[in-house]
Amino acid sequence: MLIFLAGVGIDFLDARKYRRLRLLYIFCLYIFLCFGYMTGSDWRSYEPLYESNDYYQYTTEPAFGYLMTGLHFIIKDFWLALGLLKCFYLWTVIRLLKELTPKWMTALAVMIPITLMFMLINNPLRFMLAAAFINLAIIAVYHRKFLPAIVFSVISVLFHNITIVCALYLLLLKKDLFSKFKSWTLVIIYLVLIFGSTLLNAFITSRLGSLSLLALLGVKDYFDYDMSLANSSFSIGTILNLILFLIIIYGRDSFIKKIPQGNFFFSLTVLYCYLFCILHFVPTGFRMVIPLSVYYCVCLAFFIHDKKVWRWFLTLYFLVTMSKNIYEMYVYIPYSNSIPHIIMQDHKSYNERFGYNIKEYKKRTGKDVDYY
Repeated sequence: MLIFLAGVGIDFLDARKYRRLRLLYIFCLYIFLCFGYMTGSDWRSYEPLYESNDYYQYTTEPAFGYLMTGLHFIIKDFWLALGLLKCFYLWTVIRLLKELTPKWMTALAVMIPITLMFMLINNPLRFMLAAAFINLAIIAVYHRKFLPAIVFSVISVLFHNITIVCALYLLLLKKDLFSKFKSWTLVIIYLVLIFGSTLLNAFITSRLGSLSLLALLGVKDYFDYDMSLANSSFSIGTILNLILFLIIIYGRDSFIKKIPQGNFFFSLTVLYCYLFCILHFVPTGFRMVIPLSVYYCVCLAFFIHDKKVWRWFLTLYFLVTMSKNIYEMYVYIPYSNSIPHIIMQDHKSYNERFGYNIKEYKKRTGKDVDYY
């Protein structure tokens, strides 16, 4: 939470005068987010795979297998390789934010609870790598380098098939989809999508059952998804997301006028909110909107700097959200860092690391984690 507050606070200081402080903050962000050790979840699957160097099952996503095989030849330490891959993704995020807004540090801080904690600590590795190349493709489009954009998009799909949907966003970067709509129209569409997606989910689940729906959607990892969470239109998270959407709609005119390409950024922000409403009940479906989250975060960063009332509300909102997520999930605390173990080469055993955060979570909450 301190790293979120520091990112927002530093962005209010003179960039040239406090350049070293900004660099120090970014360095700490890389260390903290990219080199978690017993935190997260997906490393439990990827570490044995890296050690065995066996990627035969990724025949439809060959880029991942080729990259990891090459890395294993150069770097034997899984944690060093994983940390460097995370650094690559974070670098693409920072580069993209710098293209979009001068207040990129605030936008980066806002991204921590919205996407970066998930991408870099939970760490869906294949999707993270695919999303990194989508970020590079978006940057290429803004520089009118369309051939590299196509190449990066193809590479992303070779890492994770789901990004074929994300690649389509490149066609919308210069489309003014929603800025000319009346505010009330945008809000009604949002409400319809919330209720519509929830009712559809409830209907399908009542006919097929939770696991049948998951199977229908091609989901195999049932343990990390609770269907009951998707069946409530009035969850606290849904209400808070609605409030954020109303803030964006209320301040749209100021945002569009003051931000270069504001109409395009506003449209992509609204698209992000709409797609999130549609996909939130689909297990892992929200991943498809993560490449658009940068525009959402740029928009919220603008409001943090534009008006004091929004600044305090949004800061408090993200602090509360982060606190809740950190406490209620086993993947974030206790926090441990891999760098000392990489340097000293004294890694704890796989079994000890596998269960450490899970056991601590049970001590803290009294709840079991059925990882399998």
